[in-house]
Amino acid sequence: NRHGDKLVIGGAQLESISYSFYKEKFMGAFIRTKGSTNQRALLDALQAQFGEGNRPNRFLDEYYWFGSIARITLGCNRVRDECSLTINSGAITKQLLADRKGIAEKGKADF
Repeated sequence: NRHGDKLVIGGAQLESISYSFYKEKFMGAFIRTKGSTNQRALLDALQAQFGEGNRPNRFLDEYYWFGSIARITLGCNRVRDECSLTINSGAITKQLLADRKGIAEKGKADF
């Protein structure tokens, strides 16, 4: 967490916020919550802002929102009673993946 971070989204109290950067550019945020009340409030806030989201497996508490600007993933674990929310920039993530692929291609010469 940064000093002054508001650890609330909608009605959800957040446990922590971590930030990621790639080549000195903001790439995304990783947010954690605990408790079923916070899980529900976080999902409600996300759905109010971005719509229902994609839930490929109705037996898992995993939701995805893939837009042109950002990619959002919410995964909740009922056993540990916590959720993880990842918000990543689509453009910066694409650059990171392209750079990794380039490094891997150059690595072929090492064999």
